Amino acid sequence: MKKYFGRIMGKDIFIFELKDKDLKINILNYGAIIKNILFKGKNTILGFNTLEDYINDTLYTGAFVGRNAGRISNASFKINNKSYFLEKNNENINLHSGSYCLSKKVFEYNLISNKELELKLVEEENQFPGNVDIKIHFKIKNNGLFINILATTDKDTIFNPTYHIYFNFNKNLNKDIGNHYLKINSDFYLELNKDSLPTGKIFSVNSTLDFNKFKRISKNLNDDFLKDQKGYDHPYLLSNSIINAEILNRDQKIHMKLKTDLPSLIFYSGNFIQENYYANNSSERCGFCLEPQFYPDFINKFNKNYILKKGEIYKRNISYSFF
Repeated sequence: MKKYFGRIMGKDIFIFELKDKDLKINILNYGAIIKNILFKGKNTILGFNTLEDYINDTLYTGAFVGRNAGRISNASFKINNKSYFLEKNNENINLHSGSYCLSKKVFEYNLISNKELELKLVEEENQFPGNVDIKIHFKIKNNGLFINILATTDKDTIFNPTYHIYFNFNKNLNKDIGNHYLKINSDFYLELNKDSLPTGKIFSVNSTLDFNKFKRISKNLNDDFLKDQKGYDHPYLLSNSIINAEILNRDQKIHMKLKTDLPSLIFYSGNFIQENYYANNSSERCGFCLEPQFYPDFINKFNKNYILKKGEIYKRNISYSFF
């Protein structure tokens, strides 16, 4: 189903509805935004009711973030010995690609069926090198949302997107998410400095960061270890486990499993959500994100094999299954 939502840059924006069993997903062709994920009639993510709110949003709500998700130190990098300089939109850092973020682009669409949608965009060269041809395929099946991301480029470039969905399984979406139980199948994380940039060092998870067994999010949220980030905003290194992360809300009896073939997962506990941002009386921490992606700042600190090269195909998957 397709429903008109508004107009921007001379282009119509629609809500596309995908349905299967107890799951219903609403997706926009603006920013490839996932607007709603309803399980058994209960919305499980944060979002807005108007296109204007999404246009003015500064928290990347439900958005497809790219070309690069996360931070790039000094807002600069080198590829093939050529330097590239990006917008500094977070102190001396480029965060989520700045004003060039894909979350503010209008995608072409193909509604294949009431269970499948494909969004397409050719992003021309900007501060990042190369023209990138992007396809996002959504399929809903057996109460799961399966996302396949494909991309090619005509010049070696960074392509490191993620989905920035704020989850909240509470009956009242304005409520703090500290009561959720989280499990992340990971034994290692990337150390962060005070600017939330990786130092390049990898450590075993400590008691604060260890979510290998279900743990209430609020349990260690005020630990001194998390003060620099004002909460969790840490990259976990993923293995090839069957399930990479799980969320459980025991009050609402909602259980979600996340699976991806990307190498890291950022757990962000909504540290910079302001009161009343999403609605009157919404709390400061009314949503949290699980963001699959390459290692943050990999271009400057880690393996440059993550560079998308001319002639190669980026192909990655993310799935969310509800129980």
